[in-house]
Amino acid sequence: MNTMKLLTSLVLVCAVSVVVSQPCAAQFKTLADVFAPDVDISKSASVKNLVVKRDAGTFFLQEGEIHLCRPHSGQVFGAMFIGKGTFSLTPPNDVERKQLQRFYNTETVKQEFTTLFVVFTDSTLSELSRSLVFKSGGKLAGIKDYLTEYLLYGLNPAFAKTLADRQQSDYFYACFSRDLGEPMFYEINAGASEEVMLMRRQRNDGNSHRREIVCQFERQNADAIRNQDEAMQAGFKIEHYRIEAGISESFAFAANAQVEFQVLRPAQTLIYFYLSSALSVDSVLSGNGERLAFLMNNNSGILWVECSPKFILNQTSMLRVYYHGDVLVKFTGSNYFYLLDPSGWYPRSPQWFNKATFDLTFHTPARLKFCSIGDNLSTQTTGDIVTSRWLAKSPLRNASFNIGFFEERKIESQTPPAITVLTTISGRRKDMEKEAGEDIQQSFMFFEKMFGKCAVEKLYATEIPYAHGEAFPGLIHLSAWTFIYASSDGSDELFRAHEVAHQWWGIGVGFKTYHDQWLSEGFAEYSGLWYVQTALKDNGKFFDMLRTWKDEILSNRQELFGKGQEAGPIWLGHRTNSSTTRGDYNLIIYKKGAWVLHMLRNLLIDLKTMKEDRFTDMMKEFYTTYAGSVASTADFQKIVEKHAGMPMDWFFKQWIYETAIPKYQFGYTVAAPNAEGKYQVNCRIAQLNVPADFQMYVPVKIDFGGGKLARLRVLVKGDTKEITLPLLPMKPERITFNDLESVLCEVENLN
Repeated sequence: MNTMKLLTSLVLVCAVSVVVSQPCAAQFKTLADVFAPDVDISKSASVKNLVVKRDAGTFFLQEGEIHLCRPHSGQVFGAMFIGKGTFSLTPPNDVERKQLQRFYNTETVKQEFTTLFVVFTDSTLSELSRSLVFKSGGKLAGIKDYLTEYLLYGLNPAFAKTLADRQQSDYFYACFSRDLGEPMFYEINAGASEEVMLMRRQRNDGNSHRREIVCQFERQNADAIRNQDEAMQAGFKIEHYRIEAGISESFAFAANAQVEFQVLRPAQTLIYFYLSSALSVDSVLSGNGERLAFLMNNNSGILWVECSPKFILNQTSMLRVYYHGDVLVKFTGSNYFYLLDPSGWYPRSPQWFNKATFDLTFHTPARLKFCSIGDNLSTQTTGDIVTSRWLAKSPLRNASFNIGFFEERKIESQTPPAITVLTTISGRRKDMEKEAGEDIQQSFMFFEKMFGKCAVEKLYATEIPYAHGEAFPGLIHLSAWTFIYASSDGSDELFRAHEVAHQWWGIGVGFKTYHDQWLSEGFAEYSGLWYVQTALKDNGKFFDMLRTWKDEILSNRQELFGKGQEAGPIWLGHRTNSSTTRGDYNLIIYKKGAWVLHMLRNLLIDLKTMKEDRFTDMMKEFYTTYAGSVASTADFQKIVEKHAGMPMDWFFKQWIYETAIPKYQFGYTVAAPNAEGKYQVNCRIAQLNVPADFQMYVPVKIDFGGGKLARLRVLVKGDTKEITLPLLPMKPERITFNDLESVLCEVENLN
């Protein structure tokens, strides 16, 4: 049977028997009204010295005209101001004030504007109505162009849903600019974990509609007024997917996804999902086969679906989405495929941390190798089609697969997991799948020893035509470069082990918020480096990599004629990356995050015996405590304090929430031996480039020659410190400050 015919009969039989559901006016007029609003010429008012305060942000409308938008279902949700005004904001915490300083060289933003557009579901309309007298006014020229430019591409879909559902919320969104110049955006979203955001348009970007966050923080009295979270705002929580998908000989993709979810709010009109913009939706059905209206605008990546009356509060409901598209692309003239969006090939919840179980069935050409997340329950071949079923019984945050002209190599092992390496038939170096597979196997065993038992029973390692890697439960994608080129510095081993380590960090223990992303990437990066040190038995390569990362961190944007924008702290997570700080996510979250673990490791090491039991016990406890759940930086700090035996606020303040990196000047003198033949050593330490209260325990190594060593820690706090070492039995040949690269710092030796 022809491949495409079989796929059509297996995958799309229900879809082709249903008339494609077209968006109807009643359900989707809300979206048209919100994303293409118009000014109501009968509702205009003169404004003078009006103050609109929203949390930490204040809009002062000095003089001008304000025009209300046409109402939707009797509700006015937007207003346009033309005139003179000023926006001011001082972030409420030190981290965000310093972030504002990095962007604008000030801790208080004060931005003049001549155009302001606001949308709202809060008290804005009543405040305006109390203060102003509205009457007929002229229609504004160019309003549509302005709103399309600055509103359509930035408005949170949660706002449109709130309007459609006619529910009360405290949503407020403002776009303002001076003479239609560089716009800024201010949003208060009651469903976000940090409700207040100040944004700007990205710099040096051809796509002028992209925004980036400057500051983000909780509302004042957030705990007292918070009335919903991301799940409640979405209105549902996905519990289970049953997806049947087919890939044809021409690499066309088609699927139907049965989505089972719990309804969290009553009286909902629309719900929405994220779905790759490369996909087109054919139809959507409810659990009883009722056709549901849907809308997916071009390039939006958002699928809107009409709510069925059968969606009952606190009960599990179901809908089925039929869709197809070119999410799988083959490189011309090569054996490489790539999945445009590794986890956007199925309808996903608006909640990033929504976990669900998966039952996946794939129909794929027999000439291609295929693997997926989950346990492979069955595989059957019918003609030139392979049908495989994969089940993930434990809830997962996302799901992925890979397919290609692969050769398969199974790595023999007496203990789980069963490891299978899938690499392309051509282009790789000889036996690279064996070398990579052994690294995967050995690093997995090493991490189980260091961190604890991992629940993964099978692990697929697959090649992708990218320069990066990506990890899913039981499935890792590895860059083609790791199979093509060979490095001698340990970076290949590090790269592979990093992706394996995500089975513990990021998947086994998830991160609670974006602030805690370093618990995934920084931990995986240091785990990979630790594996390199152990597997290669080469401390030289280990410390070379640490020093390389240190040099990159210290020299970041150190330019010939000055210094560029300073990097943010680890606490900012993905926000470390911006249009003016490109590359900082990798540098700060991965590499500086790894350095933080290294500093903790060396802080806990026993300098007399060089045993690392405290560090390994700490890592095991952290993993076993939070495996299958999520953890925050504060959670990790508590476990660190337990094993360090002291408060660690100072350490986390300096290295997670702040950015200062010390420079030390170190010198010492050795006095003549005393009457007992012992030597006195006086050390002078200067600590530079950090706040006055900055402190670190720095190891000092005393080398007597002939392999005889002694080590001790020195607490350095303040600008200058002079210390006298305990009397030494022999004259030291050399004294090393910051032994074992124990502190991320610069050291200038004065001797």
